[in-house]
Amino acid sequence: MIADYCGTEARRISENFNRNKDRFIEGKHYFKIEGEELKNLRLTTNKRGGQIGGRARILNLWTQRGAFHHAKMLNTDRAWEVCQRLLNLW
Repeated sequence: MIADYCGTEARRISENFNRNKDRFIEGKHYFKIEGEELKNLRLTTNKRGGQIGGRARILNLWTQRGAFHHAKMLNTDRAWEVCQRLLNLW
């Protein structure tokens, strides 16, 4: 979703996160879901029509602040627009 809003590919979000892990704080910028918690979330989500891939072992759920950090780090025109929109929400 962040990739779509910022006009980039999903793999760029993963790459960005992996290269800048020290700048993202779990519980503030994202929530890491794994293990039994992910299994339960997958079951609940799939019942409601959503999808979490069966091969996913970790799911990062991004907060607005985390999405903003990604948008700041990505250098696309759409990312700059997203930054402005997110700033207006705060």
